[in-house]
Amino acid sequence: MDARTQRETWPPGSGEMAGRLWAHDWAASPLGPPEAWPEELKAVVSLMLASPLVSSIAVGPERVLLYNNAAARLYGDRHPGALGRPLPETWPEAYATVAHLYDRAFAGEAVRVPAQPLDVSREGGEVFEVYLTPVQGEDGRVLAVHMTGFEVGARLPAEAALRESEARQAFLLRLADALRPLGDAVAIQAEAARVLGEQLGASRVAYYEVDGESYVHRGRLQAGRAVPCGTPPRGVVRPRTA
Repeated sequence: MDARTQRETWPPGSGEMAGRLWAHDWAASPLGPPEAWPEELKAVVSLMLASPLVSSIAVGPERVLLYNNAAARLYGDRHPGALGRPLPETWPEAYATVAHLYDRAFAGEAVRVPAQPLDVSREGGEVFEVYLTPVQGEDGRVLAVHMTGFEVGARLPAEAALRESEARQAFLLRLADALRPLGDAVAIQAEAARVLGEQLGASRVAYYEVDGESYVHRGRLQAGRAVPCGTPPRGVVRPRTA
């Protein structure tokens, strides 16, 4: 199959990056021309180009970068110059923070990278959860690492709210369990203060009864021990009416 015929069948699709990938001058690249690439690499490149997700491939010890249309959108003015260049040279500062993760992936480990900004075209950016997947050649050695990014920024606030709600419900359940066997009001107050102090990580917890200008110190816990009632702790101001 000659180069023209192969271009009609691979890489698939008519998107920007499929065209750029084929038209790129690979003569000086360690990858060589696409028609000579291993079938395993061509297969994952086809998947990458067809994916609507942010996706890229780092190939060989040089980490030569290939990427799809969705990734190109994030690369800003580094696109299209990033295509075919070593990943460490394209984003030296950013790559330094993830180089050890790529090393693990090139050693054969599938790596999950927790949610973080991935938009390299500006400060901040969209938040992605990233997966690095080794791509093995016919001989079983890892010849590339396929990166796939899932945009999760929209779901993070909802997840944080859910965790907060679950923590609050767990505390209320623990408080109810602690108070259920108690019948004495003073014991209930003391136990409630203790549980609340543990929840808040507070070393001192106090409770009072307030009536107009007067109040009575009913109990206080300090560093896990009870403090005698009747005398307000130092620094507490008596409530006053207007």
